[in-house]
Amino acid sequence: MKKWLTVSLIALLLIVSGCSQNGQTSQGSSTGTDSGNSGATEAAKSDFPKKPIEMIVPYEAGGANDVAARIIANAANKYMPNGQNIVIVNKPGGATIVGATELFQAKPDGYKIGMLTISTLTNRPHTGNTTFTFDSFTPVIQVFTFPQTLFVKQDAPWKTFEEWLAYVKANPGKFTYGIGASGSSAHLAMASLAGRAGLDMKAVPFSGGAPTVTALMGGHVQGALLQSTLAPEARKLVATSSKKSDLIKDVPLLTEKGFDVAFDEVSAILAPKDTPKEIVSILHDAVKKAMDDPQVKEELYKVGADELYASGEDFQKEVDKKFVENGQLMKNLGLVK
Repeated sequence: MKKWLTVSLIALLLIVSGCSQNGQTSQGSSTGTDSGNSGATEAAKSDFPKKPIEMIVPYEAGGANDVAARIIANAANKYMPNGQNIVIVNKPGGATIVGATELFQAKPDGYKIGMLTISTLTNRPHTGNTTFTFDSFTPVIQVFTFPQTLFVKQDAPWKTFEEWLAYVKANPGKFTYGIGASGSSAHLAMASLAGRAGLDMKAVPFSGGAPTVTALMGGHVQGALLQSTLAPEARKLVATSSKKSDLIKDVPLLTEKGFDVAFDEVSAILAPKDTPKEIVSILHDAVKKAMDDPQVKEELYKVGADELYASGEDFQKEVDKKFVENGQLMKNLGLVK
């Protein structure tokens, strides 16, 4: 009887031990599976990009916006995962509408992004000529701004903003100024000033900054609102930015002259709507690291751009606000119905 009890006890201990080991093995397998799933998720995140990324720039190659975009892209490439690069693709036309439309129609997979100005999103849709609107994209990161100034020729009779203002008031309808595109931020800034100061001026739109400079220096227009470095041989009278920077440190702001007029033509990188957050995060982080590089800031400065970071979310908040404000302004000015 004792022998039978001893054998039974040993058998019971073996069963319990076996169950315990199976439980530990099962638990270990479960942990391994969870770890594997986590690793797979991280791998999926870091798997992007598998090929080069196209970044649409809706301007001709060689212009200030194009050069600034290339500075950002080239620097960001050092931080892109998997040794992949951002490649600039110029898509000019339609006052940035052509390039923006291609981005709007692209797949939301991160392999086609674009660098657009805020006015493309806040102003162009009000014209009725776009298939996209202010919230048709996924903002990735805001990158820079081009301060804009009112230029006149060096031999113009106006040495200061006050002298120019007095002339325009005394000669309604005579002063003509060039802008890079109708309905641009430059156009709205000048039109807003005209409304607040009681001025009668004529805007002459051109197809970009370079032809606007040519028209100014050739005497075809009397002034031009341009990026602050585009006409180095001309005289700067006033800037339309909301705040000073080294690029316009010696130029008064309209707000400093008593006019509540401020327009910042900021640029941001955007992706198609519904691009996955993981992809947006990878793109954002690579570009942000590039923007933190002092050499990048210096190179942007040389082409007339101020590095100006904002998250994609904050950029979209500004777009939402300006879409409403600029739409009303364009109606008030008769630019749209």
